[in-house]
Amino acid sequence: MICVVLDASVAAGWIFSDLATPPTLKLRQSLARNTTACVPAVWREEIIHALLVAERSGRLLQKQADLYFQLLSSLPIEIEENPPRAAWGEVYCLSRQHQLSTAQSAYLELALRRGLPLASMDNGLREAGRRSGVRLVPT
Repeated sequence: MICVVLDASVAAGWIFSDLATPPTLKLRQSLARNTTACVPAVWREEIIHALLVAERSGRLLQKQADLYFQLLSSLPIEIEENPPRAAWGEVYCLSRQHQLSTAQSAYLELALRRGLPLASMDNGLREAGRRSGVRLVPT
């Protein structure tokens, strides 16, 4: 079983067709078969925020958001609710070092700590991952 750190930008592409790419759609398919995802707790809030903004702007209907939540619930995505205390300081250091938001750094810290590849469409996060020696999943 393959495990990857999955950021919200990739998951958003699964509902917003203009954000989808062949590699991100392939990753979604593999989550149903032979891949698991690990995400920091902030992932949940980022997904909810993206759906609310889309719903409020008329880009997404509530019914579509409900279906998306069902999809995400059906996938093998582990939300890390209680990271080790040391992760707090590491997120801070990574944010400062790479000029990332704390949310971006939470994904990077998780990938570094667990030695997992990172799936992200965020260029700043991908570049920080490259500089930190994290394997990147094509997106």
